[in-house]
Amino acid sequence: MDASEVEAMFKHLGLTQYEAKALITLFGYGKCTAEKITTIAGVPLPRVYDTMDSLAKRGFISVSKTRPEVFKAVDPKRLYEILAEEERKKTEDRMNDFKSIIPQILKHVSKTSSVSEEEEEVFALLKKRVNLRKDREYFHAIAKKEILCFAGDMSWIKNSEDLIRNTTRIKIKYNVLYCKNGSISETNARKFRRLGAKVKYYADTGEIRCIIIDRKWISLVIKKFKTAVESEYSIININNAMIANVFARYFYALWEKAK
Repeated sequence: MDASEVEAMFKHLGLTQYEAKALITLFGYGKCTAEKITTIAGVPLPRVYDTMDSLAKRGFISVSKTRPEVFKAVDPKRLYEILAEEERKKTEDRMNDFKSIIPQILKHVSKTSSVSEEEEEVFALLKKRVNLRKDREYFHAIAKKEILCFAGDMSWIKNSEDLIRNTTRIKIKYNVLYCKNGSISETNARKFRRLGAKVKYYADTGEIRCIIIDRKWISLVIKKFKTAVESEYSIININNAMIANVFARYFYALWEKAK
């Protein structure tokens, strides 16, 4: 495996190009100064310090108190622990966002008299240890016009190829916006396209993971790490056209910027 492949894997895990190059250099050479990182990794000297500051804040490296500063990577075995904790914190923050925002949306919806009786009917169902496949089967079956997906690396395609194929076969629009770059995502993107879906990449989607069906339904997927090796999925399903339209408009706003 060459350096470019390792760099691609680090970028898939959420590091920037400069962060990946710097970290690979530190793993290979041990302690390095900023000048050495510039020489070996090719990170421009003006960008080294903000890059190393970012890595230090995330716990990937330590910084000496000497002058010049010397940078050292953590034990590579700790990478999974650090990344898992980051994901756990992101999930916790998003859940707090949902707890704060959703009640405000529902309060607004309850005061809106212009929506139909069907649109006023909101189901926010939280199911733990849920069978994601069963949930997707239902929503793919009820779709009539379009399915919009906010995704990460799209790994779930391995359990959903038949659902996607059957949906696009009957001319239902299927658009996927993914936010995790790398070889895994690129492979899955090609699979989606072969199945008839349109796929674009946009880095900053706010960590949203959901599908929007016909601008009526939203199925939000929440991933929570229980331990370093075990995770739990929860789903919030919302049946409300007003809320679904907000998500759909946000999706298409990012879709226009994506590539």
